[in-house]
Amino acid sequence: MSEHAINISDKVIIPPSSVERFFLPWQPELLPLHEEGVSMAGASVVPPPYEVCRMRPKFHLVIFTYAGGADFLHERAWHKTRAGEVLVIPAENVQAYRAKAPWDMIWFHIHPRPGWHMVKNMRPTNRKWREGKSIREAMDALWREMTVRAPGDDRNIASTYASLLILLLKRELTSESVRQKITRPSIHAMLQQVEARLADRWSVERMAREAHVSPSQLQRLMIADLGLRPMEWVTRARMERVRQLLQHTDYKLEHIASMTGYANPFALSRAFKRLTGKSPATYRKERQKQG
Repeated sequence: MSEHAINISDKVIIPPSSVERFFLPWQPELLPLHEEGVSMAGASVVPPPYEVCRMRPKFHLVIFTYAGGADFLHERAWHKTRAGEVLVIPAENVQAYRAKAPWDMIWFHIHPRPGWHMVKNMRPTNRKWREGKSIREAMDALWREMTVRAPGDDRNIASTYASLLILLLKRELTSESVRQKITRPSIHAMLQQVEARLADRWSVERMAREAHVSPSQLQRLMIADLGLRPMEWVTRARMERVRQLLQHTDYKLEHIASMTGYANPFALSRAFKRLTGKSPATYRKERQKQG
């Protein structure tokens, strides 16, 4: 049975009693969202018969559910997304979902830019979230800054919350991308721990202990599943965090180095230039010019 056989076509049904807060990234305070390719975002509480169907959208869809729930279409059947879960449907896949009870959610539409490479090859998925609570707190704080700020208040606070949303969203999606590629839950759990504690001193031996495998077995499994040796993966994770901090904060290089496991800013600069071909200062200036 195809999606068309169960009467799926492009449609949007929004009941009048729906409550929705929209964030339009072209607003000045939301520039960090716009720069990262977030075309729309919002927080909504919608009752049945709320329904959205898009046959081949050009954007990734991410929905965090906080109360109630909905059905979504995947592989010609309807499945449920519930409170505490995140639904991710990459671009060019059917995006069809409908409220089954008053549905409290936060959602994002994301253009498939290089910065969201972790979603490009991901399968449509629904699972327990990792960062949902923090994303709600950041979005609520952003909404307060956008709506109750007094004249003359610093707009940079709203931009900071917008940057935080990007960081949290990428952490959530990177975690899922790795999970789909890693066959052993213990290795996935270890990589999550590494990502959460990049400032620690990591070695192949320590990573293997955390994953409950031998160092040689960890090497083989990570090369097979991710195409990277363990310490190559750690370096990539650190560099991604460095790029995010350079782009979205004004932290000094010494502080960024201490947050990402480098002994000093010189060691960080060498590693960053070796991987990206640019110095941290050059990268930060280029991103600022693009803003």
